[in-house]
Amino acid sequence: MRLLAVNWQDLENPLAGGAETHLHEILDRLAARGHEVTLLCGGWPGCPPRATRHGVEIHRVGTRQSFPFLAHRYFDAALRARGFDVLYEDVNKVPLFTTRWGVPRVVAVVPHLFGEAAFQELHPALAAAVWLAERPIPWMYRGVPFQAISESTADDLVARGVTTPNHLGAMGGSNGGLLMGNMLTLYPDRFGAIVCQVPLLDMKRYPHLLAGASWMGEYGDPDVAEEWRSIQTFSPYHNARADISYPRTFFTTSTRDDRVHPGHARKMVAKLTDQGHDVLYWENTEGGHGGAATNADRAKMWAMSLVFLWRELGGE
Repeated sequence: MRLLAVNWQDLENPLAGGAETHLHEILDRLAARGHEVTLLCGGWPGCPPRATRHGVEIHRVGTRQSFPFLAHRYFDAALRARGFDVLYEDVNKVPLFTTRWGVPRVVAVVPHLFGEAAFQELHPALAAAVWLAERPIPWMYRGVPFQAISESTADDLVARGVTTPNHLGAMGGSNGGLLMGNMLTLYPDRFGAIVCQVPLLDMKRYPHLLAGASWMGEYGDPDVAEEWRSIQTFSPYHNARADISYPRTFFTTSTRDDRVHPGHARKMVAKLTDQGHDVLYWENTEGGHGGAATNADRAKMWAMSLVFLWRELGGE
């Protein structure tokens, strides 16, 4: 696969932050698996215009401020002939409307959108430009798969008309599985489907299962009544209810998970099933906390998860 990623800066930029770390985590792994990965981004004064990092070829054009005006022209002149299969746009600060660049498949990641908050952070003229640039997103990116980094960004995409809850999915594992459990039980109307992998879900029993006792500094001690009153508010197993309609959810775990006990997923699935909810469950007998022991197992797990989301969220 030939992949072009587009972001306003790369991880070596002196002003890089969390968004760039997230971006390179994805790109580095794709390059390590043999895909041809190119990153088009802005630069900084004195930076080398070309670089290679962990197998990712980096093209730097202009600066943080001028990159949005130069990116498309540079793509046409230097990169279009490569025939990329997928364009991955990190919609960070200003959308580049890459759906008009002619690459067969476009996917987008959104850390956040400014909206009217731009006027609280930027010069009024620049804020107006950012605000206006974001307005066409629902039309210019119609049909493009989006990954929202946070719940608030997902809500923003729905509010802007980019997507609807029926087409919005969520996926996470381990501590992210706890997050998915809470998205399911606390915000069920915001998602069309959820994938919950090797999850932590029973916050009453967690200190007594495998490595759970080592996490009490983070979550608290549920055996202390005062602390349990708070912990219970984010314990998905205890917050699941029969009288609420939940989005269809796919739970995965591993029999040999030595960190988060598979009992978390087993109990949650049993309770939801008894309550009449529609859930799917897959338990791999190998694999530890990663949920898979071999590349074949890993491919199977991810294929099932992604096909589940594709079908549940309206994919053809």
